[in-house]
Amino acid sequence: MGCLIKYANNAIVDTVKSEFNYNVSFYVGAADDVILKYCIGSNSASSHGFYLDGAEENGTDRPIVEHSSSYNNYHCGIQINGNGVYQVTNPIIRYNQMYDNTTDGLLDMSSSDGIYCYNLIWGNYNKGLSLSYDPAEDATHQVPSSGAKVYNNTIIVESGDSWGVFISGYSENSLIKNNIIHFSGTEQIIRVTSTAVSTTIDENCYYSTDYTSAFYWVSSWYSTFAAWQAASSQDAHSIAADPLFVDAAGGDFRLQSSSPCINAGIDVCLTNDYSGNQLGKVPDIGAYEISIDFPGERDRYIYGYREVYRNRFR
Repeated sequence: MGCLIKYANNAIVDTVKSEFNYNVSFYVGAADDVILKYCIGSNSASSHGFYLDGAEENGTDRPIVEHSSSYNNYHCGIQINGNGVYQVTNPIIRYNQMYDNTTDGLLDMSSSDGIYCYNLIWGNYNKGLSLSYDPAEDATHQVPSSGAKVYNNTIIVESGDSWGVFISGYSENSLIKNNIIHFSGTEQIIRVTSTAVSTTIDENCYYSTDYTSAFYWVSSWYSTFAAWQAASSQDAHSIAADPLFVDAAGGDFRLQSSSPCINAGIDVCLTNDYSGNQLGKVPDIGAYEISIDFPGERDRYIYGYREVYRNRFR
């Protein structure tokens, strides 16, 4: 194990690089109000980059992971877990990169009232972002996620990967808004199973190179966005269109000036985008708010190229 934070309330871990561990790179358990920022968790041989564990005594409350990067891990970029009695409460996962992990970018199995916003998630083999727990499959985790707010993430599902957003099991009362899901994978852009129908989904942008069976609601696949909307009664104000990234192949997921995502979101009481730009009166969909660059302005922020967090340590 790399960095262990346990029974250490109010700990701040800043600019720490934890790589090539056999187990998890960063572990937080039985610790409240922990902040991990500008950290790298990568190349775990058997586990996750960041693991927020509510299974320890009294759970884990109000952890924050921000401005960090998690990649090339054997399992998830970030996983949130519980034990059937305790869970992680009020986690905030924001302004992070999660990519090239063997399973999920972000997996929430047991939390309450989490906020997952303005993250860049791409190239994860199994799922981009998942609120997933089923006691029939895993009887250990009896407190599923509830009240998750998934806002303004940009999720890229590359060729050979599986799902964009996966909401299953007994996850309750989730809000999925202002996200871009750019899909060229093997399964679905978004999948919601029958026990997660309390989820509210709207103001998102979906794009796929092949819409065949691209949407899944309750127990059926849908191959058009209109059919998905009709079956699910979700996404009334969402769009199905190419978000027009500046240079997706080069890892620049900012929006071109002609992007349909501009001014297409809804106010969810956030103030700054992934780059630190202030949001407009009507926010854009995705992790980036389009803005006019001033000399030196972008140098003050971390702005989304794939190597940016590694460069902090060079």
